[in-house]
Amino acid sequence: SLAFSSVAHTCRDVQYGWLIRNLHANGASLFFICIYLHIG
Repeated sequence: SLAFSSVAHTCRDVQYGWLIRNLHANGASLFFICIYLHIG
């Protein structure tokens, strides 16, 4: 059970890591502009 949870967690981390990298490559600039506008 623990091993299965570890594997599932690792797979989920890899999937989210890929998603985050993809979003970062495509929308990081827009995201930071939105954050900057909200803070400013």
